[in-house]
Amino acid sequence: MEGLDSQAYCPVLRLKAGEREAMSLLASDVQARILPLFVLPPPSERDTELGRHLTSAELVAVSARRLGRAWPLQPCLLDPKFLFEKLDAGSAPVWLPELFRLARSHSANPWLVADLSDIERFMRNGAAALLSGSRAPFALRLRPGDIEDDGLSTRVQRVLLSLVRKPSESLLVLDFGNTDFSDAGVVAEVMVATLQRVMSVGIWAHVIWQATSYPESNPAPAGDMITLPRGDWIAYRQAWALDPAVKQNLMFGDFAADSAKFSFATSKGIIAIAHFRYSTPDKWLVSRGAKDGKLADEMPKVASRITSSGMFAGRAFSRGDQYISNVARGIGTGQARNWRCANTVHHLTRVSADVGALAGYAIDKVPVGEEWQQASLDV
Repeated sequence: MEGLDSQAYCPVLRLKAGEREAMSLLASDVQARILPLFVLPPPSERDTELGRHLTSAELVAVSARRLGRAWPLQPCLLDPKFLFEKLDAGSAPVWLPELFRLARSHSANPWLVADLSDIERFMRNGAAALLSGSRAPFALRLRPGDIEDDGLSTRVQRVLLSLVRKPSESLLVLDFGNTDFSDAGVVAEVMVATLQRVMSVGIWAHVIWQATSYPESNPAPAGDMITLPRGDWIAYRQAWALDPAVKQNLMFGDFAADSAKFSFATSKGIIAIAHFRYSTPDKWLVSRGAKDGKLADEMPKVASRITSSGMFAGRAFSRGDQYISNVARGIGTGQARNWRCANTVHHLTRVSADVGALAGYAIDKVPVGEEWQQASLDV
């Protein structure tokens, strides 16, 4: 598909400050391997940067501007489904194309992604208006319930026909966000069977598997660190070995350093839990600060558990790793958006390297610095 060359990994990212800042801190060779899927926050969420809820006009204009700054020129998938909570579906043929037009005017290159069921229920007219007269790619998202539906082929064909798209002109996203990864081998078999099922519906430009084993709530005890298996990656690696079709046709995706639950805070005064989420080739390390501890005291401990774990990738692995190393040495403490930024930079680099180990490419180390790195992440 035109516009996709070296991309091999599709993470789902909330278009929030921490994730946006992380994208510009990725090394260029990591950026080249990523097709990010950005989810716009819902109108019910208070915008932390402006200190208030966004107006209807700002939901379009501010989101477009932020997308362009976060990921200029390179293709990305954009999920606007939460905007329908405030912006009327009946007027979507106007505001949805405007959102994408403004994003492109700010140097972004977004492609619409939408659930099959959402298009059937309320997004069809808006999506059709956006795609009309354009050859821009479109991504259709299926969930397990869709895939198990005997009428899947008919439903997909009807939707694509209404959008004037063929499977070969579209991406297919398989969202298994709530999958149980207690047995990665079983999930790998499901992955292979699911790929066979959807390829029988159509020959797609790209098929993307997205899931995560990261838990919905912080799993680490206060003042300690916990280790969890990275079941989503372990299952994909096993599926890669099970069937050559996975290697040829299935792109890996996850929800970055987060769960698949989109839980957006709506209240003021919520104190963020001091912690880092750190991925290794097959594990999650989650290090958490002590309850009621001062950040200046707790964050060096939180970071040091990771850097002294024997699983730390090193300061030269990514700018996120440099930040964690600096915090471990008492250079700054940061705040929630900084920790999320560091988590994201490290994780996206980690997965890009993991996929590269299978596909035969390597990720370069980054220049090691201190002062400029602190300035980049601490605001």
